[in-house]
Amino acid sequence: MRKHVAGAMKALAIVGVGAAALSPSAQGQVITSEHAAGIISFPRVISDPNDLFNVGYNTDTVIQITNTDATEAHVVHCFWLNATGECSTGTNTVGSNAAECRTADDCVGQLPTCNPRWVPNNFNLLLSPNQTIGFRASAGETVPPPGDGGAIPVNTEYFEGELRCIEVDDDDILASDINPIQANDIQGVATIYHSDEGDDLDVRGYNAIGIQAAGSNNAEGNKTLCLGGNGITNNACQTAEYAGCPARLILDHWFEGAAYTDQDGTVSTTVTFAPCGADYENATTPTISVQYLVFNEFEQRFSGSNKVDCLTTVSLDDLSSVFDVEVQGTLTGQTTFRPVNSGVAGQGVGLIAVAEETIDRGNGPDSSTAFALHHTGAQVNAADVIQFIVP
Repeated sequence: MRKHVAGAMKALAIVGVGAAALSPSAQGQVITSEHAAGIISFPRVISDPNDLFNVGYNTDTVIQITNTDATEAHVVHCFWLNATGECSTGTNTVGSNAAECRTADDCVGQLPTCNPRWVPNNFNLLLSPNQTIGFRASAGETVPPPGDGGAIPVNTEYFEGELRCIEVDDDDILASDINPIQANDIQGVATIYHSDEGDDLDVRGYNAIGIQAAGSNNAEGNKTLCLGGNGITNNACQTAEYAGCPARLILDHWFEGAAYTDQDGTVSTTVTFAPCGADYENATTPTISVQYLVFNEFEQRFSGSNKVDCLTTVSLDDLSSVFDVEVQGTLTGQTTFRPVNSGVAGQGVGLIAVAEETIDRGNGPDSSTAFALHHTGAQVNAADVIQFIVP
């Protein structure tokens, strides 16, 4: 079997998940994808093991979560966030019961739309010291002894969404009142693969984005988790319990349609944006406006804006024509994404993101890579909130 493993060339020097650890934050906690944290997020999870829409290949995501503590077992409470589109008419072209859709073209009926969902579904893992669990999104997995609990599979045949896990305080996975704790013991890796009916396999992976606990503040018993803190009167977050969300996201990339070096192919980039905060209690999420600033190799500057609603996956080509290689006249560039202030005192609008680069080789097999965006700074006088629940 030929394996076309993640390997598309990064555009400039600073791209890479390790760079995420450089973000400054109060009290020493950071947003990181190379160190253990108290909250980890996998913003890009795809599961389509049966090729529901007949695109020519099967897709799934393998998740690995590790307890890095060498002496203590820890419980991790995880949320699947199903952001798969749903046909407004309740029927899609393939007759799936869940009426999943990627766009309105997947739907049947009068004037159908493909409406995004925001549906959380949760589970617990008890991981023994240094234990790792690995599972496919479509299948889930029971934690091997001496651990306990298990990951449940995603709940639609075609799934696009996020997995977010939070370290909690109880060693009983069936406890009804578990609470997040100020500890940083969990890490994760996601691996997305495409396989066709022949011998072609394309694999890309990225490290989970970790949000470290502050450590000096005790969040036990408190289900309103403060990512950053500001001391504004009557605000939900007076003091940071976790690292503040980044002020900016930085992506080094090829421009769309650029010829891949010494290869017969072109490069395209897709970015998945996820809100830094989450309201699992009310199953709601804000719409965030994002401004972007693009520089090419001549240091010419372009700008634009877009909106992020729930979990948004968008190709640079669809985001704006300024990302086209023919518009820019250079092969590579750098883009900074900045979430726009919410206008509400103390309310954060942070984002995290993962990029996927794909080389389209025409008649040959595609290959791809994935990585977390570099981020810098922290939001000022604002805090994002994760509203934690145990249904």
